[in-house]
Amino acid sequence: MTGVRMIDEVEAGGRPSAKIRVAFEVEDTQTATDELVAAGGDLIAAPRETPWRSLNSPLNGPAGLQVTLFQELKPLED
Repeated sequence: MTGVRMIDEVEAGGRPSAKIRVAFEVEDTQTATDELVAAGGDLIAAPRETPWRSLNSPLNGPAGLQVTLFQELKPLED
């Protein structure tokens, strides 16, 4: 399984991601996801924990841009 396919499986249950995807680290993935959905973002998948211990949520934004919000669940130095 390629890296892109693996990430698509982990983040969105296998739904293929857009060709261009931008990720933003946030303090609280659930709150940021709720705010973007309320502002018109299209939720691809609810926040879910990844094997690398982050909480990720992919959304479709304006002009077909896919945005992934992520929150680190443990300090990077661990």
